[in-house]
Amino acid sequence: MHFLYDCIQCVCALFMLSKLGHISTYLSLSLPEVKPKTGKVFLLYAVSMGETKAASALFHKMKELYPKDQFYIVSRTQTGHLEAKKSMKGADGHFILPIDFSWAMKRFIGRISPDVVITIESDFWLNFLRISKEYGAKVFLVSGRVSETSFKRFKTFSFFSKPLFSCFDLIAAQNDLFKERFISLGVDPSKITVTGNLKFDTPFTRIDTTELKRSLGLGEQDQVIVLASTHAGEEEELLKALTPLLEKIPHLKLIFVPRHPERFSSVENLLLGSSLPMISYSRIQQKTGDERIVLIDAMGRLLSMYQIADLAIVGGSFLKHLNGHNIFEPIQAGAPVLFGPYMSDQKDLVECVLGAKAGLQVSLQDLSFQVETLLQNPSLTQEMCAQEEKLALQMRGASTRACEVISEKIASI
Repeated sequence: MHFLYDCIQCVCALFMLSKLGHISTYLSLSLPEVKPKTGKVFLLYAVSMGETKAASALFHKMKELYPKDQFYIVSRTQTGHLEAKKSMKGADGHFILPIDFSWAMKRFIGRISPDVVITIESDFWLNFLRISKEYGAKVFLVSGRVSETSFKRFKTFSFFSKPLFSCFDLIAAQNDLFKERFISLGVDPSKITVTGNLKFDTPFTRIDTTELKRSLGLGEQDQVIVLASTHAGEEEELLKALTPLLEKIPHLKLIFVPRHPERFSSVENLLLGSSLPMISYSRIQQKTGDERIVLIDAMGRLLSMYQIADLAIVGGSFLKHLNGHNIFEPIQAGAPVLFGPYMSDQKDLVECVLGAKAGLQVSLQDLSFQVETLLQNPSLTQEMCAQEEKLALQMRGASTRACEVISEKIASI
């Protein structure tokens, strides 16, 4: 199976090579520079920017517990790598994870020689996990989750998923739903505990909203809706639903923040075709102040945009093939949040938010009505914000709980 897996990785790599920079790094031809080993070595892997931000709270707590030990942070994407350097500056090194060839991983893991490997959320690589175990590391999954789509695939290919998940010494799952999915995939229930979602502990930095509004050409009288993490097809439908409100409410402004940067230009073309005055963030110096739509065509701006939002609409949730995104970030920012009906990856969070009356789940057909109702009734949004604040306080602590269970498992190292 390992040979077949390497062959599949090779085929995938052939299609990816043109998109990858630093080929020698991805193939382990150039190995990371590490310090002489002193004490335990922790290797923390988070695939991209979102998971890396979530992992930062766990990293800082682990670093406090083990101040004399070494910590290396590994990312798969360049955005995650840059975020790791920014939010986990105290690490002993920041590296890119090689492609999951067995020979590449042997060189990479052999160089770092980790005693503890911690992976975040749901990016699973067989050779990375298997070879870490072969080198004697304890392997943990923290804030573990399996999406509905991935769960079906893992069930279908159980000959692959069983050896994959058997590599974990402990899985700290986000919630009971994901715990049951891991058990259904053959993980020993004694190896699974529920510690919560690390994203709820992500440090949140407040900004000068007055200056941000000024830079975007927003006036004091403007009402702002942030449409976040939108996907192909959603921008068009959301714009169609909200355009009547733009015509009815003269000071209403929309800020679009697409999910994937490679789609910035196509979203810009869509918005330019709407006949509504718009401007992209990359051209914001050319603003007139009369724009009704702003497109954020830059990475790392979403949390700032939530802080100036009168309402936040989280995408990735309005079309059937989508599975939902993080609706806790706008709650942290104090923005009343709305989201669509397709949230299969966030069921537990949806239940908490709706139960606390800290957000609204709406269809595209009802979106315009619900938005207008909230904008015209400030008391409703104030009550929602109050409930969001209570919920945010209740849901924190996942990083502390994960630290505790990991520490128990590695006490003998």
